[in-house]
Amino acid sequence: MLDTIRGWLGRPSEPWRPRSYRVTPTAAGADVNYDCYCGCDAGFALDRSATDTQPEHCCCGNAILVGSAAAARVAAALDDPAAFRIDVQELRMPWGEALEVALAIPQAADR
Repeated sequence: MLDTIRGWLGRPSEPWRPRSYRVTPTAAGADVNYDCYCGCDAGFALDRSATDTQPEHCCCGNAILVGSAAAARVAAALDDPAAFRIDVQELRMPWGEALEVALAIPQAADR
């Protein structure tokens, strides 16, 4: 019933998550972008030589990180991890390695 009501109101029955990511090779590594619900073309510039990368943020509060243990690292970087849900996907990078993409999405985005 709730899904039907949400459908009538134009709200999705599932929490928002990127439909897909675009991975573009760069000289340093790769750009990983997505179409955000706020209208931004948001993403993360992965530098393969960087050892301690920090999440990049969208204007709506989303935080994204790409790399080994990205979900745990993005959660650790949040001021209030309980205020976010973390969507995790695995993507193949241009050099063939599969890496974790973690997107912290504010819980308020689901309302």
